[in-house]
Amino acid sequence: MKNKWNQTEIIIFGVGDIGTDLCKRILEIDAASLKYLCDNNPEKQGRFLNGVPVVSPAEAALTYPRGFFLITLYNHTDEVRKQLLSLGIPEEQIEVFTKEDYINDTDRKKQEEKKVQYQKWCEEHNSRNIELKNKYAGKRCFIIGTGGSL
Repeated sequence: MKNKWNQTEIIIFGVGDIGTDLCKRILEIDAASLKYLCDNNPEKQGRFLNGVPVVSPAEAALTYPRGFFLITLYNHTDEVRKQLLSLGIPEEQIEVFTKEDYINDTDRKKQEEKKVQYQKWCEEHNSRNIELKNKYAGKRCFIIGTGGSL
């Protein structure tokens, strides 16, 4: 999917949780490529989300017929795909960003954060262990404890 993201015109279909989060992520990576968010709900249209206009699917398809449409819905993805096809968007320009994609990406991010935190913790504790070892070198002492930090 990332190769398709290299296109210059990205449109997110769906302004729910996944679409909102994906919007933030794309803005961090390449703000210029995210052109629109679109949604079938007229109450969401005409607003802005993080500076990106929310429009109807018809307006998005008319304005960016060569755009890459990311569907970010939990349900009704087949209906939305058919809707985009009926608006003239080719199949190869439509991608479903599924709940699994969102969860996996989120999990990977959390795992990386935990890995960095663990590495930092190990560095801090290893330096403390080295400090104690140097302080008590040549002396009789016992270290009482458990775990990998010993």
